[in-house]
Amino acid sequence: MLIDRVLSAQKGDSIEMLTLVEQFAGLFRKYGRKLGYEDAENDLQADFIELVMCHNFSTLHNTTDGSIVNYIARFNYRRKLQYQIEHFR
Repeated sequence: MLIDRVLSAQKGDSIEMLTLVEQFAGLFRKYGRKLGYEDAENDLQADFIELVMCHNFSTLHNTTDGSIVNYIARFNYRRKLQYQIEHFR
């Protein structure tokens, strides 16, 4: 399950973190292209890693794969909006 990979990555398993980053690479590319600046994809990946490392996913009420994917997708969408505001003022 995805929650197991996230919790393993939080404990310092770099292989699991790399697997998670690769799993969501399409989302980073999509929003990176929409942002249109050079390091957008890298910024989104860094924010994703920070989310995985800092958020307590065990407190979520629903820890199914679909719920976690939805949570991460919404997080990335919100970060994209924040970057748009920062870079296009």
